[in-house]
Amino acid sequence: AKAQSADMRVELEIRARLNTQVAAGLITAEEANRLLREEIELHPLVAAAAEANGKEQADLNKIIAERRELSAQLAREEKRAQATEALIDYGKAQAEQIARLRLEASLIGATDRERARAIAGFEAEVELRRRSTEITADQIAKARSEAAALADRRAEVERLADAWGSVEASASSAIDGMVDGLLGGDLSDALKSIGQQTIGLISELSLKNPLKNAILGTDLPTMADVGGLSGIFGRLFGGGSAEAAQLSVSTMNASSMSVTTPMVQISAGTISGQLPGGAGGIGYAGGGAGQLAGSTNVQQQVWAFFAAKGLAPHQIAAIMGNVQAESGFNPLAVGDGGAAHGLFQWNDRAPKLFDFIGGQGNLGNVQAQLEFAWREMMTSENGPFQRLMASTNLYDATHAFVGFERPQGYNANNPTSAHGWDQRLAGAEAAMARFEGTTLSTQAQLGQLGTGAA
Repeated sequence: AKAQSADMRVELEIRARLNTQVAAGLITAEEANRLLREEIELHPLVAAAAEANGKEQADLNKIIAERRELSAQLAREEKRAQATEALIDYGKAQAEQIARLRLEASLIGATDRERARAIAGFEAEVELRRRSTEITADQIAKARSEAAALADRRAEVERLADAWGSVEASASSAIDGMVDGLLGGDLSDALKSIGQQTIGLISELSLKNPLKNAILGTDLPTMADVGGLSGIFGRLFGGGSAEAAQLSVSTMNASSMSVTTPMVQISAGTISGQLPGGAGGIGYAGGGAGQLAGSTNVQQQVWAFFAAKGLAPHQIAAIMGNVQAESGFNPLAVGDGGAAHGLFQWNDRAPKLFDFIGGQGNLGNVQAQLEFAWREMMTSENGPFQRLMASTNLYDATHAFVGFERPQGYNANNPTSAHGWDQRLAGAEAAMARFEGTTLSTQAQLGQLGTGAA
């Protein structure tokens, strides 16, 4: 017991001395804890040295000094390791922020849905990489897919909430106006208030918002979100009238609406006409790594062509992501200093392309270019095609089709080294977001664009 009490007194003395140094700013609390452990461990040797004499005392003091030096060296190495780890973490955080800003910049002009899906996928991959360095491409693709699906569900919930918020706000205003009119003895004002609120609500959900969604790429609520007039009456009164129930929501939907102006025509959910900065008759979506660039008609034709061949949506999207990176869906694109041509930017294979389509002057024939690409996939480029067909997710499919393009930096063992890899994958994700729900029967109706420029 006496020995234990003595040890406790020694520890208290050491701790008091170290606390004084901490208070004076000479050492940190962390250093004080280390030194405390060190002094406690060395105390038996220090006590023995104090009792010894001559050479024995000198040897013990030498051992104590060596141990203190080793302990100090270990502390310095730990600090160096911590500093290195902090720098690595800082570098990772900076890289993530830069990647996020690049993605945000590439999504300027994208639809709300494309933006939400792309950002959700990015954040999911970042979080996955933070948690583990041992992750596979399949795990990343799965995480991105699940995050995009979650983003869709979240947007749907928000859109429904907004839609019913508009209904309730209009109903509330109509009730206020009606009551105020009746109390004032003016029945016409009461009926007028109800009519104005009803017309305002219908025009917002069935005309204004669908137009904004079609032209601006927003995700505003529409009549479809509230089940049409029958849904509104059912919500407000517990069941709609027979007349309201007979109204079809589809008659209010932008997908069946045709609005024509001297500049733009919106019909069946598509936009054509002369948009500012675009060519007449050709839909245009601004470029960027997070969205599809170029002619929407060409995009639809490419998707329809490969869908008719039986490819899965993720495989078609992988092709489209690569086409975006190569030509931006411009069939007349010329690159590599004039050596590369067409949608897929054929380079050394361009002479065979020209022979197939009847000359360089026929590059505007999108269907002919697609047929030539398909013939290559069935013959000289069957290897990349087989890898594409064996893929089960978007990431691997995009990997596989880079082998068809073989751009600058391409390495069969590391396809992500290919020039523009990030743009190819982001383009594939954008294609999935835009076209995944398109039916084959609708796609098959898309005809050949002809020989006009895209």
